[in-house]
Amino acid sequence: MTQPQLSNIRGPAEVLRQPDQASAEQAETTSGLPKVWAILEERAGDDNQVINLVAALGWPCEFKTPLFRMRDVVIHRITGRIAGRPGQADLFKPPWPDMVVTIGGRSSAAARWVKLQSRGRTKLICLGRPWAPLHWFDLVVTTPQYRLPNLPNVLQNTLPLNRLPAPAEVPSADRWVSAIEHLPSPRIAVMVGGSNGNFRFDRSVAVDMASRVDALARETGGSLMITTSPRSDPEAGKALLESVRAPHIGFLWRPETKAQNPYSEFLQAADHIVVTGDSASMIAEACATRAKVSLYELPETLPTRLMNGLARLANGSDTYPDLHGPRPWIDRLIAAGCWVPRRAMNRLHQQVLSRGRVARLGEEPSETSDISDLEMTLRRIRQLILEQNEAAKPAAT
Repeated sequence: MTQPQLSNIRGPAEVLRQPDQASAEQAETTSGLPKVWAILEERAGDDNQVINLVAALGWPCEFKTPLFRMRDVVIHRITGRIAGRPGQADLFKPPWPDMVVTIGGRSSAAARWVKLQSRGRTKLICLGRPWAPLHWFDLVVTTPQYRLPNLPNVLQNTLPLNRLPAPAEVPSADRWVSAIEHLPSPRIAVMVGGSNGNFRFDRSVAVDMASRVDALARETGGSLMITTSPRSDPEAGKALLESVRAPHIGFLWRPETKAQNPYSEFLQAADHIVVTGDSASMIAEACATRAKVSLYELPETLPTRLMNGLARLANGSDTYPDLHGPRPWIDRLIAAGCWVPRRAMNRLHQQVLSRGRVARLGEEPSETSDISDLEMTLRRIRQLILEQNEAAKPAAT
């Protein structure tokens, strides 16, 4: 079972310790609070959201890392039992928690199973999109790219709940800090994602991005701090670094050196952050800093261009349409878990750009304050628990 790092999260970290690690004093302090299970996926961006949420709640939490495969989810949907590797089901035993927090689709079925075993007492919170019927959950906390319908149990936030990740706790971290100190200001962090179903990041795109951030650094007399990510094509990342002429330091992500990634150090030292538009988590983490944030818009893939073109025709507009317009039959399919729409990152881009916290590369943002929806999310969750406690009270005679 994974024990998350606690140095990068807000809220009382002591309640995030595993129950068997908590002292008697801590157990007494948290005994009257709701108990939470947080199911992690071992995906940095997703897990950061879960950890940040439960830390902000301040309730005692036990972390679970079951590592379900998609076929395990299918088996659960058909049979109603928890599938997976030997011992997976042993992670989910009574006493049942007051709340389960999960993210994405792989753990949704397990969370549902826990709710059934608790006879409906356990509240289910899903972040992102659950790949399951939405009525399974007491609250789904989503963001624009997932295109979920507007329902009473769906909270539409602008950005994911990511915050600044912890600095790497490895010897190389000091080396990066020292290298950053010798760079001229303003220091521009360049956070590079990669190709996905919506966008393309290849050598030609990397060279274009390099020319634009290089020009920015030269114009301002600053420097660049460049890091790629697991999604980045290695050759494209290499081409980007080789094309930069301004003062810079860089890191090419590889599986064997991922622990040395200076991503957090670059974010925290940046005066200006340039982030590719493929990752909602990277955009959210950039916005959690006090730095200026610029969006480098990657070229869309052919399927995405075709889908967007059809949507524009149907919308009668040259601008990307609001896909939350009237579409009752589509919404019913999504709500029933029968259809998962393609991610529409353009919708998320539209919202963050309209808020002014992020600007397209080459433009100036009009706002520098945080646009996190964490407080709104906390209010909704606390209200769920409050309503449950009120319903559990014996009726007055």
